[in-house]
Amino acid sequence: MLYSRPSHIETSPVGDRVVLYDTVSRKAVVLNPTGAFLWAQLSTRSSVDELAQKLQERFAGVEAARLRADVEACLQSLIAQQLLHQEA
Repeated sequence: MLYSRPSHIETSPVGDRVVLYDTVSRKAVVLNPTGAFLWAQLSTRSSVDELAQKLQERFAGVEAARLRADVEACLQSLIAQQLLHQEA
């Protein structure tokens, strides 16, 4: 699976966080610093493995399985809120 940002989501950085604004539903979501990092990586289509690897490079002391689980949880949350596209 590959994941990408929809065109109807506007992004605004606020400190180390990111505010996502859905111009269709008119709702906003604030991402924590880790979510903001992942969102930045999603500027290009990415897989869970690619995102987990980038997160591993940033947080070298954290177990890889935990980072992958965190990536999957973040992606599923964004998909559930219609803030992210999932492609086969």
